[in-house]
Amino acid sequence: MSTSTQVWSTEDGAVDGRGIDDALTLLEPYCDTSLTEVGDSARQNARRAWHAAIGVRAYAEETGAAHQESARTCMSDLLNDMRHLCDALAIDWDDVVRPYHYSEEIDDGDLAD
Repeated sequence: MSTSTQVWSTEDGAVDGRGIDDALTLLEPYCDTSLTEVGDSARQNARRAWHAAIGVRAYAEETGAAHQESARTCMSDLLNDMRHLCDALAIDWDDVVRPYHYSEEIDDGDLAD
């Protein structure tokens, strides 16, 4: 059974109302190792999520949304702008968003276990 690394449970409150800085704060304790170190996949996936959150935060800061919008809205806006970038560069969006090895990365467990 595949499970993703979830560090923000529904018990923590509504995701939609939280900002990207909240996401970074929640992920930080799981990011004490580099991706090249041998370790459990849940920590490696949290580290991957941390890297993505840093990118979303940089985008949100650039657009002025970082302190005004939820993490979900910032991610949605970034993905939509990434699609515009693909159009501008003649890159196939469907090829970019194909999950490739995501399933293999999440197969080994959840931080909540």
